[in-house]
Amino acid sequence: MRASDAVVRLLLRFASAPILFLATLPVAACIRCGVRGLGSYYCPRAATKRATYPATISGSTLICIIGNLRGGDEAWRSMVRHLQQPLGASLALLVSDRDATTYRSSALFAVAKYVWLVREYEDWGVLIDELLGTPTWRANVSLQQGLWGGVHMPTCRSWCDDKRKILKGAGAITIALRMELLRRLDELGATAYSRVVLTRSDYFYACPHPAIGAGPGEVHIPEGEDHMGINDRHAVFTWEMRRHTLGVLPWLAAGGCYGCIAIEDAMRNYFASLKGALSVCRFSPPMFTVARFNESSRWRKPSDPVPLSGTRLWCKYNTEYECAARTCRLGWPNERCLPPDAPEWIRRGSTSGRFDALLGMGEEPARVIAAGEASKADAALARYRWLTSNGWLPADDYHLFRQAKNRTHNYAHGRCNAECRRQIWSHHIYNVYVKMNDTSRRGAGSHRLGLA
Repeated sequence: MRASDAVVRLLLRFASAPILFLATLPVAACIRCGVRGLGSYYCPRAATKRATYPATISGSTLICIIGNLRGGDEAWRSMVRHLQQPLGASLALLVSDRDATTYRSSALFAVAKYVWLVREYEDWGVLIDELLGTPTWRANVSLQQGLWGGVHMPTCRSWCDDKRKILKGAGAITIALRMELLRRLDELGATAYSRVVLTRSDYFYACPHPAIGAGPGEVHIPEGEDHMGINDRHAVFTWEMRRHTLGVLPWLAAGGCYGCIAIEDAMRNYFASLKGALSVCRFSPPMFTVARFNESSRWRKPSDPVPLSGTRLWCKYNTEYECAARTCRLGWPNERCLPPDAPEWIRRGSTSGRFDALLGMGEEPARVIAAGEASKADAALARYRWLTSNGWLPADDYHLFRQAKNRTHNYAHGRCNAECRRQIWSHHIYNVYVKMNDTSRRGAGSHRLGLA
């Protein structure tokens, strides 16, 4: 987020909801509770310590995945391995009929006990009308992108799809699906399970999820990614607290947070309104959101390849990955999501004065492809040659690079797709060699190729 965006958000919240903005989240006397890092994108440094949750928990657990199915089988298998199996949990999917048809043979459906279908709405305000039983809720909220993303707004000019007038983002979709999930859970009975894990499909679990035995009146939420509010992507709570945790929609519809502009913002104020009935606990997350390359998304596009060997996934939020890497104690080069053209893939090797080059993308990003080269520039050139000769990247072409750069800055030329980004990476990787070579030669007739 840009600094200017943060300032605007703060001003809006003070102007429209000063009392809620100053409200403090309730803090319970339980493991790792508090508001440490609240409002931050980053996982606090305290998260480098493992949470001291017990190895096992008693009672039954229901994992609920809501929303579009994203991330693919690699992410879903990690959920089964590190969340569903260790907890001995049942799995419920609240998904569209389209996703249910497309992914019927996937790892998720192989273990799912419940599959609840919901229609894919063009205007998600229709579902909210149905859930609330009235369309009058619009008079009590400030419709704008983010929190109310997915809702039709006829007067919208700058925050929506110009043709359909649908607000950007997915906040309203998430809020509506939480309410729909609550209805489905109520149908299972008052004592069907001991606890609920509410999560999303595009999480990749790098190590086992802690065995959180949420106590009465507690909701456990991962640290980090609060975005001026509180993380809304994952929560663990008791079965008895399902209405308190999931019922944010009626509160918003009654004007509970008129000035809120993001779902994280709304969830923080909602939990603050439940002080005395619900306490918030934080834990170090072992998971991070991912995407398959060029996978569709309403808000965030994937940024860099996941550095874990054996994956073909992409990080959506680098800071979230770094938090999971600290929780799971992943060392370099697995501690950060780096783009393929990052110079960090060239590192000093075990032999003094020489350098190693790592692949940095593909199924084995940590694979050393040029070991013990004479200089850093030679290692960079060896990496460029390996990537292009083995088909990972196209050969550098300055003309095609400039076309690709224009696409990233000017949507009139079309969006920068996978091939476009590969061309940019190729040029940048070659220039890592060129710049290093120029530095080493220090003016002795530099070799240049279209430096950016």
